[in-house]
Amino acid sequence: LSCSDTPSKQVSSMQKRLAVVQSGVSTLYERDFDFLIKEYYRIDTTLARKSNISKEMDLLASYLQQFETVRVDMLDEIKYSEQQLSDLKYDIDNNKLSENDISKYLKDEEAAVKRLEAQLDYFRDRFSQQKKVVKNLK
Repeated sequence: LSCSDTPSKQVSSMQKRLAVVQSGVSTLYERDFDFLIKEYYRIDTTLARKSNISKEMDLLASYLQQFETVRVDMLDEIKYSEQQLSDLKYDIDNNKLSENDISKYLKDEEAAVKRLEAQLDYFRDRFSQQKKVVKNLK
């Protein structure tokens, strides 16, 4: 974020980034997660019995389970951050906060958005790697 941006613009920027994270989580779930689940069961019922690929299968299963667990928390965090940013924007636009409070809240919300972005990047990377693995197992 640029320091020259007004606090209200900084909040708007974070709101847009949160929307991107939410969209990314949905896409990962609807496309990649679904694909990898189907591939896991396909491989498990065919190749896994014939080949020694248990390590790959265990790793894939652990990433799928981890995402399924974390996804719900991420969506809750996104909703919470959206509300926090909405409230913050309202308070900024209506001059209800001191400069120090605005600065503190902006830092807190920036950290929350960055954490969500990092989680999304982590799963995008893992799923991308796993898609390559399952394609090589066909």
